[in-house]
Amino acid sequence: MKNNHTSLVYIVIVTYNGIRWIKRCMESIKGSEIIIIDNNSTDGTVNFIESNYPYIYLEKQKENLGFGKANNIGISKALELGAEAVFLMNQDVYLNESVIENLFVALKNNPSYGIISPIHLNAKGNELDRDFARYCLANRKIYADSLLNNKKESLYEMPFVNAAAWLVSKECFCKIGGFDPNFFHYGEDENFCQRVAYHGLKIGIHNQNFICHDTPDIKSRPKKLFSSKYYLAYKKFIFVKFANINKAFDVYAFEKEKKNIAKKIIKSFVGLKLKYSLGYFKQLKLLYSLKKEIKKSRELNKKEGKHYISCY
Repeated sequence: MKNNHTSLVYIVIVTYNGIRWIKRCMESIKGSEIIIIDNNSTDGTVNFIESNYPYIYLEKQKENLGFGKANNIGISKALELGAEAVFLMNQDVYLNESVIENLFVALKNNPSYGIISPIHLNAKGNELDRDFARYCLANRKIYADSLLNNKKESLYEMPFVNAAAWLVSKECFCKIGGFDPNFFHYGEDENFCQRVAYHGLKIGIHNQNFICHDTPDIKSRPKKLFSSKYYLAYKKFIFVKFANINKAFDVYAFEKEKKNIAKKIIKSFVGLKLKYSLGYFKQLKLLYSLKKEIKKSRELNKKEGKHYISCY
């Protein structure tokens, strides 16, 4: 968008096999400054973008870097090009008119905020996105003001909102950096919000702007035991819990986690379930290795700086 304030805002989208959403997504942000980082899509997403939107900056990766690492590339490029703020947007999100411009004005008028997000609706735009509705419970005033016909605030402070649609200030990135690359997919936005709070910035929901988030409304399936996704999910769980720099590292809880897995190894071995025993042993080894990574992450993220990105 090269009018008003939004010439200072770049949209960053990470795509990965997003052909089912990409046309509607792109049409909703026509005229914007757009940076796309593609995580080695194999479904025609890249060809569609190149054929229909040749003016968009598109960087193709040779492998799936995950959500955080790919976003860090896009964020760095946006800041290099002079962005004062970056709108991080999922490939399955569709914007309503003037959302970015309105959020940018709110961000400039409220410099204590590092992240401002619009209201997240479902794909049809007739209900709140399921996960977003759950996150809003952290500040029930947003519900109370709607139900009781109170005067609505323009910004509602939240401890967390998922990164499907974030407007993030340049100052925020330069103060805390980008996404921690220890997260592949999921958990990186929670970790980022923890760091925003630690460094004295706020996270807010702008009450008068909306996006549609076209995610399937289904219950998440449990990861198959000892699959690669199982270990990735476990790593995410451990990192979110123990890398939170707003809390001291919980030595007791970490030791308890180790003992619980060790018990499962012994129980499986005694029961002659050797496959399970080996699976839990691999999980215990992962936990031991994560302790060192978590310590490094905590030490770095407590310092102000442009960690994981290039900040101009």
